[in-house]
Amino acid sequence: MDSVRVWPRKTAERFSHAAVHAVAGNLRSVTSRSTDKSRSNGLSKLQILRGYRAFGRVLSRGRFVQSGYIRCYYELHREIPPYQCTVGFAVRKAPSAVFRNRARRLMRECYRERRHTLTSICEERAFSLSLVFLLDSRRVRERLDFDAADASMKSLITDLQNILAQQ
Repeated sequence: MDSVRVWPRKTAERFSHAAVHAVAGNLRSVTSRSTDKSRSNGLSKLQILRGYRAFGRVLSRGRFVQSGYIRCYYELHREIPPYQCTVGFAVRKAPSAVFRNRARRLMRECYRERRHTLTSICEERAFSLSLVFLLDSRRVRERLDFDAADASMKSLITDLQNILAQQ
């Protein structure tokens, strides 16, 4: 009973830090847990419209622009100092949770690619903008794809730019 058998670790030599460096070199993503990927394209917490009342206020008081099956409700705030765009995404009458989540993910990605034009207008003109992008799934006839959502979002954002330029 005095000698307890110690099992050798399988990962001791093959996956040691020195072995990884020998194989991978100085690649940051392999040798470290942090990948140093910046989230410059992601939406921060301050840019996301949160809460039932905030959504309801934009949907009831705001105006809208429509392109394809996506409708964008917007509301301007001139007296609130942090001049930025807050945005929310919603799907109406989704047949399933998979469809709803995919639609919101597609709208979010299309907005992220083009949001910088709206944020620059907000900063130049000194007003805050609240947006809600609403997809009506009853209008979607075929499978929801990125190209159709991207074309609708591009049209919506150019329409919003034109409206905001007149304000």
